[in-house]
Amino acid sequence: MESDQAPKSRGGGSRSRAPESRDADRLRKKRLLQMIDMAQAYLGCSKAHLAVALKRDPAKVAPDSGNPKLDLVMGISELLDWSVGDVAEALWRDPVEEALDKEPLPEKSFDELNREAIEAHREGDHKRMLRIAGFMWRMAKTPAERGKAANRTMGAYDQAGRYQKALEWARVAASESGVPETSHLNYLAHLGALNYSAWNLHEAAAIASQILRETAEDWGQPLVMMARAMAGYVSGNARRRLMAGLPERASHLGAIALDDLRASAAVHRTLTTLRNDDRFAAIANTCDGAAVEVEFLLGRISAKEGTSLLLNGLDAVVDPATMPRGDWLESWGWWAVFGLNIAVRGLEGDDRQRLAAVFSTKGHEIADRLENWALRERVFSLEHDLKAGPSSAESHGRKLWILDREDVRALLGTMGRFPWFRRIGWEILENAEFV
Repeated sequence: MESDQAPKSRGGGSRSRAPESRDADRLRKKRLLQMIDMAQAYLGCSKAHLAVALKRDPAKVAPDSGNPKLDLVMGISELLDWSVGDVAEALWRDPVEEALDKEPLPEKSFDELNREAIEAHREGDHKRMLRIAGFMWRMAKTPAERGKAANRTMGAYDQAGRYQKALEWARVAASESGVPETSHLNYLAHLGALNYSAWNLHEAAAIASQILRETAEDWGQPLVMMARAMAGYVSGNARRRLMAGLPERASHLGAIALDDLRASAAVHRTLTTLRNDDRFAAIANTCDGAAVEVEFLLGRISAKEGTSLLLNGLDAVVDPATMPRGDWLESWGWWAVFGLNIAVRGLEGDDRQRLAAVFSTKGHEIADRLENWALRERVFSLEHDLKAGPSSAESHGRKLWILDREDVRALLGTMGRFPWFRRIGWEILENAEFV
């Protein structure tokens, strides 16, 4: 049986805390006092008034330990107009010391590290890629090198599913002055793609359309083609998502989406040949699947026709667990999402339930194989829409969700990565039976 008492040393006395721990507490107490002074300066009030606002004793606003309780963190957050996460990060992490990486730089050139970062990305090793990108950032001396380092850092965070951090670094790369024009276009395309992943759909569509306009006359260079291909993908998919939320503009949005998705697919297939790289063909396949959903939303095909087309394509993925990880498997994951979208919105009765179950199961299996958080968010969200609809009354009080340990892990990870998904995540947890 575990004891509530602190562990004892072998000599019988209380175990003393390590000097490093005491130093950390002192530093945290110093930061906490700084934050309290900042709140007082921001409000322009006396220390007594600040204590009242924080519901604290004026003689002892900060705890001796330097470890504030959650209500104090929340109080400082409200007074400073900072997010709770920003206050917590300022208290627990030294922004100056964190930036000064003490690890020795490897005896490699910047270009060697860049090649290693690309290799790590292809292998799906985002931790290694982030470490290499950190070295690149410290070694960068020119605008071109800084742009590449920021872009590799963005790629590592993107692959890890940390989309807000990836978006921050995409902005750094796209804002770097003095980089080659072709690099700037691709950094802008990545910025659009990250906005799309973060559901900043208007911003994503605007950035993508800007790239397509600027490259409309001359796009024979492979790097310009890559920027156009990504921009078309982002523009088409961002507008596809906007169609559901803005039905009065669906016709206008859908026409642009179809044009951009088809153009992007064509350019990606050209790049497949030019670069001898089948990953571009996989992205073209994703564009094809997205176009099926757009045609359904425009009323050009029925829900039955759309789900049939997408289901036939998924015959290529019998068992995701046995398939190689990569762009092709991710593409089929998005086909499952497009099919689930159509089934939830356009079908009724047994067909709706049956096909939604097929698409959601395939989507989860592929997302698990790839550890792809964007796929997980879409499948969980659409399943929630399905279960929360009118047919959910058939549950007669039964739990709507059956979740095992891996399901809960995936759900919690998704909640952490997508702020807008947290409300849905809580609703799922409150209506779940755990096995």
